[in-house]
Amino acid sequence: MPHVPLRIGVVGAGGICKSAHLPGFAKLPDCQVVAVCNRSVESSLKVAEAFGIPEVHKDWKKLVARPDLNVILVGTWPYLHKDVTLAALKAGKHVLCESRMALNAAHAHTMLKAAKEAKKKHGLVSMLCPPPTGFRGDYVMKDLVASGFLGTPFQLYVRQMGGGLADPHAPLYWRQQLKYQGLNALTLGMLNEPVERWFGATTRVLAMTHIFTKKRPLAAGSAKLGSVE
Repeated sequence: MPHVPLRIGVVGAGGICKSAHLPGFAKLPDCQVVAVCNRSVESSLKVAEAFGIPEVHKDWKKLVARPDLNVILVGTWPYLHKDVTLAALKAGKHVLCESRMALNAAHAHTMLKAAKEAKKKHGLVSMLCPPPTGFRGDYVMKDLVASGFLGTPFQLYVRQMGGGLADPHAPLYWRQQLKYQGLNALTLGMLNEPVERWFGATTRVLAMTHIFTKKRPLAAGSAKLGSVE
């Protein structure tokens, strides 16, 4: 099979894209980020200038439809992951989607089904970018489990504690807004992902929830309050 250079279009260029994906792509031979579409033209232009991306799009749908691209990086907030992924696969593009995977389980299953069909019919590769948690020592853990060094695990609990939302005056971030982030387990999900790689799928989930701070100021400095409910 002939080698095909990667020509990448980026839809959503937030923090992880700028700190990891774009610098990583720049180090790869026969790999070029051709176009970017961020939340605004202004932010797209800044990303393009910083990383030497030749073209900027205002409409992500036009970017995805470009015939000269063969890979789409989906770096948006989760609420757009399904739409961009499905459009990219329909346009015959390989897909690298940032985690978290989708707004909810229904969206995730739709994406998975489309990815399997695109792989079977057209050989397209779809990948969900794994969280960095667990990368260091990953093969060691797999070897320990496979060799029986850890014995036979009967139960494994995954818990996460943090104080990121302890300050009631901390501004409302998009990750706390259902319409953008969706029904995601946040950092707990990132911790559980490598555990599932080592020990298999989660079989039971127990959750107790309570919202202590129901209103927070918006991050943009607005006097309005945003609801976390």
